[in-house]
Parts: sequence; C-alpha cells; structure tokens
Amino acid sequence: MGREISRSIGWRYGCRVARRSRRHHVHRTVEDHLWITQMSVDPRSVNRGIGSLLLAHALRTLAPPIRLYTFQANAGARRFYERHGFEPIEFTDGQGNEERCPDVLYEFAINSSQDNCR
Repeated sequence: MGREISRSIGWRYGCRVARRSRRHHVHRTVEDHLWITQMSVDPRSVNRGIGSLLLAHALRTLAPPIRLYTFQANAGARRFYERHGFEPIEFTDGQGNEERCPDVLYEFAINSSQDNCR
C-alpha cells in the first residue's frame, strides 16, 4: 500500500486514510480507488460534528472515487455516510472481514449527488 496519512482531532477521535490501495479484499483486485480505512468518534461525542470534520478532512485529502466499508448492522454509520454523498455499491456476507460480520462497501464519486463535507 502506498503512503498513508493519519490525523487526529482531540482525544480518541481519528481518521486514517490510505492512498492508492490496489488490493483491499481477499482475492479481489480493485482499480485505482482511494480508501478511508478507519474512522471513529467516541460514542459519548457523537452528534457534535466531529465525524463530519473528520470526513471533510478525508474528502479534502483524497481524490474521488473514495471507498470505505462499514457493517450492515451499523445503521448510524450508514445514515452518516449516505447523508455525506457515499453510495452503497456492494453488500457482503462478511466472510472477507476479520469480524465475519456482513458489511457494506460505499463509494464517494465525483458525480455523487450530495457533497455536504467539502
């Protein structure tokens, strides 16, 4: 994997993005996409705009298309990413992730209908 950029805002808030990942999933090669590999906000600080700030940083740092995974059961994260212009492009049974939980592959593309973070 290429150069990584890490940035933290405050305590226990962070966003990690990866540049030019050519392999992401077991036995699956992807074209030239950029990835948000980790993003989390302390649950006690949700709904304070911190996640939007972190995502805005990622969207300024990375050029579309940008991809990320979240778990299908994480309804709050799914609403958040969809509200910020990410679209679900694949639903999996979770066999390709460490937790073995069904997940969703999201993509933010140049033609995304919403771009509320920039």
